[in-house]
Amino acid sequence: MMENNKTQLNVLGVMSGTSLDGLDLALVQFNGSDHEVLFTKFISYSKQQQNWLKSLYDAKGDRLQHAHLEYGKFLGETVKKLIKEEKLDVDLIASHGHTIFHEPRKGFTFQLGQGQAIAQEASVRTVADFRTQDVLLGGEGAPLVPIGDELLYKKYDACLNMGGISNISFNDGKKRRAFDISPCNYLINRFARELGQDYDENGDIARNNEPISDLTDRLNSLEIYRDKSNPSWSTELIMRAIEPLLMPFMTQEEKLISTFTHHAAQKIAETLNSIKKNGEVLLTGGGTYNKYLIELIKEQTDWKLVIPDKELIDFKEAIVFGLMGYLRVNNEINVYASATGAKKDHITGVIYDEA
Repeated sequence: MMENNKTQLNVLGVMSGTSLDGLDLALVQFNGSDHEVLFTKFISYSKQQQNWLKSLYDAKGDRLQHAHLEYGKFLGETVKKLIKEEKLDVDLIASHGHTIFHEPRKGFTFQLGQGQAIAQEASVRTVADFRTQDVLLGGEGAPLVPIGDELLYKKYDACLNMGGISNISFNDGKKRRAFDISPCNYLINRFARELGQDYDENGDIARNNEPISDLTDRLNSLEIYRDKSNPSWSTELIMRAIEPLLMPFMTQEEKLISTFTHHAAQKIAETLNSIKKNGEVLLTGGGTYNKYLIELIKEQTDWKLVIPDKELIDFKEAIVFGLMGYLRVNNEINVYASATGAKKDHITGVIYDEA
């Protein structure tokens, strides 16, 4: 629970997700238990930036460290420019960074974007590296957003994010529970890009093509769906499990888009139905705009799917990371062990002050 005696701060949450489309930025004024979204902006990555980020998944040593610094400078410069152009009053930056490696079972996670570089370039105090401590405490380092679901969006029975990977959080009456469900936009967008599109607009490609039944059966039988000890998925985990199944179908992009749309809808509906028979679930993330995906989910569950305004759909994660930064500088719990599997609830994030 947030206390009401904390200092009012304008916090800029900065988020870069697995979909590789760009940066989500949300400036939120937090004042104790109250919050107000003041400004939001999406900044697209150029094709060159997308290719550079993708190339870092195999990077080692000095190249990775250099990229960590350069991306931090890029984030800081981006924020500084935004502050000047929009005349924003920013007291704190809360940066998630861009995940390059996430292997909690091996004891590490790495989000690109050096915090000190951000603080220096933007001339604003910065909180970064929100995941490492959780991994060191035996957690998965994810999901982290449930703290926001509990404190900001508690009136809903569940909160469902349909981003690169779909994930859900809900209060079971005792604790906030959360876990990843299935691949979502990460694979749908991947095959849409191979067709020259950034994404499957409204789900039209999926709607007009049949899913590959053999692939669907293989996806449903994957071990990752039976391993309940892993609440958090990484792109590495997804590709290790799914990439070998794709090889016979790589020239059938339209059918692959349809397959992964149907698969995501099935797994999301199954998850909702396993929580309880019906309720209200708040939808956010890019998948919320996929009309066909929404239709498929509705066909398979009695839950009411609540679609909020565009600002919340697009910027909820950035808003919540702003909250996490606010809680961090006020020395309040900002990670739930019930969501990540860590040994205890804790206060995470490294604070960087402008030198």
